[in-house]
Amino acid sequence: MNSPKLCLRLLPIPSAEWSGDVLIQCKQTGLRATLCFRGKSLLGFKGSSTRITGRIGHSSHGGDLYELQGNWDEIITVKELSTGKTSVIYDAKAVISNMKAPVLQNPEGVASTESAVVWSEVSESIMKGDWNKAREAKRSVEETHRKGESRWRAKHFTYHDSGDWVYLHRPQCVPPAPIIMPQSPQR
Repeated sequence: MNSPKLCLRLLPIPSAEWSGDVLIQCKQTGLRATLCFRGKSLLGFKGSSTRITGRIGHSSHGGDLYELQGNWDEIITVKELSTGKTSVIYDAKAVISNMKAPVLQNPEGVASTESAVVWSEVSESIMKGDWNKAREAKRSVEETHRKGESRWRAKHFTYHDSGDWVYLHRPQCVPPAPIIMPQSPQR
């Protein structure tokens, strides 16, 4: 398997997009997939930066079985070439709608100034699609910060008169991550 190229554009509008061909081969089944990430035109006015097309077939005799097309941030369909039947194999909205917000596994072990705690209400509201609540929670976080009510304090460093940060101590081990990602239900 190889990967597409990341193209960075400065003009007319700064952007980044995947472009080029990807070849994926399965040694067990003898199948191969050729995917083409199509970017915008040279000047960046035509086309889609998320367009993908491709074919799936046998490596040995070269016959194609399926044709793929769509946008990787929307819907990708597959067409069975022998029957002409088309079906959706990837729907970005469905995938995103099943995502869960990160959960603090052990809230007692996390300082109130940690970003997972500070932004938790914003994250939960976004994942629920409650944009008004997310906007208000974000404003609350920003106002608290502006008022100086939540000050970040270094745990392991101290600032000296010399203008340098000095490491205070070396922990014996790194504690386990306090955040876990819940699994989305399988379809």
